[in-house]
Amino acid sequence: MPKDKDVTSAGQSTPLTCPKCGGELEPPTEDKVTCRYCGASFDADGLGDGTPVDPIAELYERGRAAFARLDYAAAYESFDRITDKHPNEYEAWLEKGVAGAYKELMEEERVDADELLLRLEKALELYRGDEREAFERKAADRLGAVALDLYDHAVQRGADGEANVTGLLDLLFFWETSGSDEVAAWNAVVRLAEETATPEGKRPLAHVAEKYTKKIREKVEAEAKAAAEAKAKAAAEAKGEVPEEKAAAPRRKSGRAVWIVIAIVGGIAVLCVLCFVALAIIGSVG
Repeated sequence: MPKDKDVTSAGQSTPLTCPKCGGELEPPTEDKVTCRYCGASFDADGLGDGTPVDPIAELYERGRAAFARLDYAAAYESFDRITDKHPNEYEAWLEKGVAGAYKELMEEERVDADELLLRLEKALELYRGDEREAFERKAADRLGAVALDLYDHAVQRGADGEANVTGLLDLLFFWETSGSDEVAAWNAVVRLAEETATPEGKRPLAHVAEKYTKKIREKVEAEAKAAAEAKAKAAAEAKGEVPEEKAAAPRRKSGRAVWIVIAIVGGIAVLCVLCFVALAIIGSVG
């Protein structure tokens, strides 16, 4: 917009933005100012207090509200506006990916996991805070749940059950490595792998389901064993008994001492025999 038509606050040269969405304002008409983007109208005098408007929080709120009412196109548009005007807003990139994946599914009946993966990479690339691990954990937990939800939506809409399953698995693998609940991620992988089938009824991911089912079983068994050992140890200590592993240590130590003594005595005996034989040989030669 030409500078001579900029809508500015009183005594300022900086153009004002829409208090609702952060969009560009039209030139004032009959003391009214209209937003080019959302169409909201304001009194021109009401914008002249010189207070700067930060639209980011408003756009986040609008995007999340749109997502909550399942208006994924509107949600995507809000987060897209944030990344367009503020490209370092890493959370907006992530939310844009989530909204974009649902939007693609609803419009094209396909699971767009690639959209999520690309936005995830962008968000991680931009993050510069001290709590990177916490952000990765938060993103992993969110995207893991989103992966299964997208798959459920695809099945309900009659979309190909295999559509972008590889991408959804990648999201679950990210959940496994970075999320706060490893076992929950394993269960999600198993579920997706078990439910994925070709039109002919083949299960291309059966080996993945088997691998992760085994990991879950081994972890459950290990936790049960550790719990049983801890319970037995606590019971023994309550009775004043010496835990088996502590009692075994002195026995092993005393056993080693006996063998050392035997070895020393045997060595001395052998040495004496050798000396006797050597003296006998010397005497016979003389």
